[in-house]
Amino acid sequence: MSQAKIPTFGPARVTALVPTYNRSQYLPECLDSLLTQSRKPDQIVVIDDGSTDGTESIVSRYGHQVQYVKKSNGGKSSALNL
Repeated sequence: MSQAKIPTFGPARVTALVPTYNRSQYLPECLDSLLTQSRKPDQIVVIDDGSTDGTESIVSRYGHQVQYVKKSNGGKSSALNL
C-alpha cells in the first residue's frame, strides 16, 4: 500500500473585511489596530455601506494600505457578500 502524498501550501493569506455604515469615528482605531498586529493582514478592505459621515475621507488617509469599496446601503450582510 502506498502512502498518499500530502499537498503543501504556501503561507496563508489573511484579508480583513471591515463593513461600515456611518461609523467613521471608530474607523481610525479599527484600522490602526489592524495595521499594528504582529501578523498584519495581507489585505484590508473597508466596505462602505452607503455612509454619509465622511467615511471615505478617513479611509483615504491610509493610502495604499487600505482598499475602499462604496456601495448603496443594503445592510451588513449585503456588504459582506459583494
